[in-house]
Amino acid sequence: MDKLTIKQYSQLFDTLEYDLILNALKPLNKFCNSKLDYNKITYAEVRKLFYLSNNGKTLDDMCNMFVIAFNIDKQTFWSASIEEYFSAKNYIVKYLKDTQEKEVKLLKSIDADAGLWEQAGGSTLNVFSDLMPLVQLGEIYGIYPYDLQNKAYNEILTLLVLHNKKSKVQSKFNELRSKKK
Repeated sequence: MDKLTIKQYSQLFDTLEYDLILNALKPLNKFCNSKLDYNKITYAEVRKLFYLSNNGKTLDDMCNMFVIAFNIDKQTFWSASIEEYFSAKNYIVKYLKDTQEKEVKLLKSIDADAGLWEQAGGSTLNVFSDLMPLVQLGEIYGIYPYDLQNKAYNEILTLLVLHNKKSKVQSKFNELRSKKK
């Protein structure tokens, strides 16, 4: 098996031998001396990574993922080794899976009245699921939701959880206060 760049790999007629071996590489958060920075990646970038992960079929789509995730240019991507590519790709897949699980868990904990929300027709908003966290925060802060998409992804989720917990505490406080009177 030869050491190839991604560009050379993309030009192969049959990549099966490489795919079988390299897909098993350990996931590494490193690609061309760059790392995916959890604290800097924006909400919009994470949403784009999810989109590309679910819908991307070509190496050009993967290139776009790597440009976003590792903050590199396209030329750097194509000149990187395929070993580094597969390790980093495995890392992105793991990162997105972990992020999705964390997001679902956090957002489910926010929606304590999920049954009532569903009865009220909340499921009709599912087509806007990528925007709903931004809409919620926009309503809270009086900000146009799209202005929030370039904020760090972790900040968006943290603020949603914070406001949910604050709302529950405020509700319990009001209940206790009314009983005291």
